[in-house]
Amino acid sequence: MLSAVINSDTEIEVSIQIMQAFVTMRKTLGNLHGVIQRLEGVELRQLQTDGKLEQIFQALDIV
Repeated sequence: MLSAVINSDTEIEVSIQIMQAFVTMRKTLGNLHGVIQRLEGVELRQLQTDGKLEQIFQALDIV
């Protein structure tokens, strides 16, 4: 592992920052997945509403 070849305080600090960056990236991607799921749900409801409105407009055209 990288820690076996780290010799200086600067290298240790850089290694820690790299690991923190990966942890932050993983958390961000997890949050993004949740946002995408919510947007897909909103899109589905919007499509369903569009279909219902179309049925209403067609019924009004018949009358």
